[in-house]
Amino acid sequence: MNWLILLWVRYGLPVANPIWNTQQTLDVSSGGDLDLILCMLETNASYIKNEAIIPVTDLYEEYGTTIQETLGEAVNACAVNGELYTIPTASLLGNAPAFIMRSDLLEKYEYSTEPQAMTLEEMTELFKKVKEGEGSAFYPVAGIPDMTMMVRSDDLGVTLRTSGLMIEKDPNTIVNVYASDEFAAFAQLMYDWNQAGYISPDATASDAPASLVAAGNFGGQFASNQPGQDVWVGNTAGYEMTTISIKGLENPVSITTSISNISWGISSNCDRPDKAMQLINLMFSDNEFGTIMSAGLEGQSYQVVESDADGNMVIDFPEGMDMMSVPYYNLFGVWPNNKTQWAPNELSYFEEMPAYNAGVEYSPAFGYTFDTTGFESQITALDAVSAQYQETIFGGKQDPAESLPAFLKALEDAGINDVIAANQEQYDTWKAATGN
Repeated sequence: MNWLILLWVRYGLPVANPIWNTQQTLDVSSGGDLDLILCMLETNASYIKNEAIIPVTDLYEEYGTTIQETLGEAVNACAVNGELYTIPTASLLGNAPAFIMRSDLLEKYEYSTEPQAMTLEEMTELFKKVKEGEGSAFYPVAGIPDMTMMVRSDDLGVTLRTSGLMIEKDPNTIVNVYASDEFAAFAQLMYDWNQAGYISPDATASDAPASLVAAGNFGGQFASNQPGQDVWVGNTAGYEMTTISIKGLENPVSITTSISNISWGISSNCDRPDKAMQLINLMFSDNEFGTIMSAGLEGQSYQVVESDADGNMVIDFPEGMDMMSVPYYNLFGVWPNNKTQWAPNELSYFEEMPAYNAGVEYSPAFGYTFDTTGFESQITALDAVSAQYQETIFGGKQDPAESLPAFLKALEDAGINDVIAANQEQYDTWKAATGN
């Protein structure tokens, strides 16, 4: 250890998002002496708008050497109009859809339990065999599926409820993704699955799929094919799990919000921005410091399960303790540390994740974020419409021949076309400025 750092944590108790973000902005506007600001579960847009954080491009170039080596171009997810404002913490740079299924069911119905890829037709056949074999009270799919299994799109730093980009079709034109042929096909497939009993008729958007699998009446859940995902789902579900990627969509894709939703910025009240950036860089460069911030002290909040010569560690709670009883636990993973993973992950994770990240394909709009200023009322209305139809369409509870036209009409009535026009204008300006 060759560093001495004094940290004062402003918020000693959990603060709910978005209250967290609002509280930090209020602290800065009232003259509070925050140095670092955590942008959590949202982009940095509101902090920039309220002048709560400063641009850090020059500081990053001078003091962010390890960050640059670690994140590469992924850091641009937190840039606005060519100016970097915050540093993302993500060790995962993108993702691709997959179904995480109980391995015992795959073995029972004579499928491989190794990681694999299937077409949606093959997956449908798998669900059919499982449904017929397990009975009417068993559902192969837990929760409500995500449309990324068929629709590869970019939410442009906000949400698809406002508009998006069809990544593999037209990188220049912003559209209502829900009006695409791909989404219509997804809606039809979900309806077919629901009618066949592959999705529970009681599925809701608030379901915890892995917990449903643990109850014994569900086969698996849709998630990402990232390294370790099957292990984490299995840890909650209580089963060995197998990752089944979607053929043609195996390679991970990165969009702005897949990286920018947890990032660190420097407060506009900070007296020494240079030291603040050096501290952020230290989170990435010093494994001992990074481990303390992300996991606490060895023997008190964690114990080492296994480690390697490169300093990578798999850790677990001390015997007889859990996340509720240890002195310190980093629930949301807000501190960057690529050298430590919680069990039941294994050391192989530290070889698999870099390889996975190396295959990431970046969206043509990566780094662009739609400024929603002036469209708050439309976005509130669009959110309400989306919430109204999510379970109906994504859960396949109603024939899309009826529900999808009604959904699209409601989006138009809520002002989606006005939002698309404004988003397109901003996007065109961003492309011209960045050369994308």
